[in-house]
Amino acid sequence: AFESCTNLRSVTLPSSLEHIGDAAFYYCKSLQGIEIPETVTYIGRSAFEECRALAGSVTIPDGITKLENDTFQSCVNLEHINLPESLKTIGDYALYACTKLTEITIPASVKSIGAYAFATYDRNDASSYFTEITIPASVTAIKGDAFYNSSVKTMYYEGSEPRWGLISIEEGNSRLLMADHVYDSFLLLEWNSAHTVLSLSGEVEDCTYIMAAFYDVKDQLQLIKQPFLLQLQIYHPLLQIHLLY
Repeated sequence: AFESCTNLRSVTLPSSLEHIGDAAFYYCKSLQGIEIPETVTYIGRSAFEECRALAGSVTIPDGITKLENDTFQSCVNLEHINLPESLKTIGDYALYACTKLTEITIPASVKSIGAYAFATYDRNDASSYFTEITIPASVTAIKGDAFYNSSVKTMYYEGSEPRWGLISIEEGNSRLLMADHVYDSFLLLEWNSAHTVLSLSGEVEDCTYIMAAFYDVKDQLQLIKQPFLLQLQIYHPLLQIHLLY
């Protein structure tokens, strides 16, 4: 639609817009900002690639499930991007060489991080790049070179260390693997009493009470009871669960 409109500085997208096509604003190198309407449900690959003047913040509307390949590749002045809780996949090169990003929040819904998604071609260009990243426990795959040449020094994982070991992490992610790792030892067991399915311990029937034994940290136990919902919050990785019927 606007590919290679090199003098385009601004554009107003209509509130009825639902679809932004592939390479819609590719190499609009003078485009300084974009407000994506909440009605948009799809943003194509390379939609804003090489929009080098694009600065400030961009918000991806809720409902979008994939940040397509190359969507914001080489948006070298983009400082912040808000990703929706509906997002499941961050595509290959989606935010490649976005070296002004000082922080990024990966939603807890994301399952896959694509190849070179947060990488950059020159480590020297990553001086202002984010140095910390939080990987949600929902992630099951991190593809090759996803963080190549990035500045990540600390990685927070919203799951346990054993669960981290189950993630498929392809080659080229040494920056992420060599970073300081902080794991979340908080475990949340949640089930609906109408279905009585406890994922950690398998299926149970008519479970009305749970007792947890902690070796010597029983004071860190909280048992929350709500109508049709029980939550056992445990702040220690060593525990024993006993189901009482």
